[in-house]
Amino acid sequence: MTFGKGAFACAVLGFACSDPEVSSKPTWYRDVLPITQTHCMSCHTAGGVGSFSMDLDPTDPESYAGLQRAAKSIATAVRAGHMPPFPPDPACREYLAERRVSDEEKHVVQSWADSGAARGDPKDAPLPLAIPELDRVDLALELGESYLPTSLEYTDVQCFVLDPALTVPTDVTGLRVIPGSQRVRDVLVFRADRAAAQAADAADAASGFDCFGSPLGGGLVGSWVPGMPPMLYPEGTAVRLDAESALVLQITYDLASAEATEDRTGLELRFADAPVARPVSIQVLTHDTFSLPAMTRDVMASTSMALADAGVVWGVAAELRRRGEAASLRLQTAGGPACLLEIPNYNAGWQELYLVRDEAGIGFAAGDTLELDCTWDNSSMLEIGPGPNPTDELCVAYLLTTAL
Repeated sequence: MTFGKGAFACAVLGFACSDPEVSSKPTWYRDVLPITQTHCMSCHTAGGVGSFSMDLDPTDPESYAGLQRAAKSIATAVRAGHMPPFPPDPACREYLAERRVSDEEKHVVQSWADSGAARGDPKDAPLPLAIPELDRVDLALELGESYLPTSLEYTDVQCFVLDPALTVPTDVTGLRVIPGSQRVRDVLVFRADRAAAQAADAADAASGFDCFGSPLGGGLVGSWVPGMPPMLYPEGTAVRLDAESALVLQITYDLASAEATEDRTGLELRFADAPVARPVSIQVLTHDTFSLPAMTRDVMASTSMALADAGVVWGVAAELRRRGEAASLRLQTAGGPACLLEIPNYNAGWQELYLVRDEAGIGFAAGDTLELDCTWDNSSMLEIGPGPNPTDELCVAYLLTTAL
């Protein structure tokens, strides 16, 4: 990306670049498209959840006109960090598969927009990026029947049972969610007892069943949000499903920007070739006694629990609902506090499980304390508390851990 490195250095150091190629205005195909391929086009493509497509027809110059008109808005969203969405505070911790745009890349996008958003020569375009996939799919599942979401204040949350039909304990080392509708905003994958899950499904006449929080008390297995690659567990670890396990997909549908379309989301699983030495335990911390007074903002509630045995943290998640403002998860250890997850601007439409980048994970001792703070904005006329309905609220944290 010639412009990105050369012109950025000139701007920072304050001297004129003599190389005419380096000093030329950035163009879409040469300079900006490589950035959007990496950070944006998993959503902003034909059929994606993005509000417009960046996947242009290079043989049709007119197809660029709409993107050119949006250039200033694109640059503003990228510069502010609103796009691509990745809510965790980088000052807390680094995670795998982060969707962050570098300062240099932000400069390229801003310069492109400020200089007129030139289209450039399609011959300068990079090769299309391949869709990230699992290296091996051992089991593929999908919703048993199509589901048409219905709007409850522009959001619908529904659970669906997928039966892997296991006969022996099986270790899951990776998973990939394949959304079946543009309205799918996030997916949380839980494990649950097969009989209990099927009973809950049968009791609801609709496809799937109404659900809220950790369905049927099961532990979080994985997650998906737009732009997220397949989830791969750290080497030597896996989530173990016993022979009586089913998987429950909790799907959030966003109906604020478009009408509902039928969904038949799928799930791909990769299994370990042999039982792993360190199966993952899924620890859940839930605050179930808070109360949010009507017409109040910045209401915070906190909860904690002592960890019974020493172990290693590999993944973290926090789940609030649509009134959530912020979430903070930390470990209190003998050496002091360790930040696990800090989300200062919570968005219930971008809930996911974050795998930590630390190669050895985050160690903890028996008796260390897990602490969770949740903050909400309750601008409604009603007092809100925890409960089983989408209009209620949540304050839940999930930890993926292994024993020492």
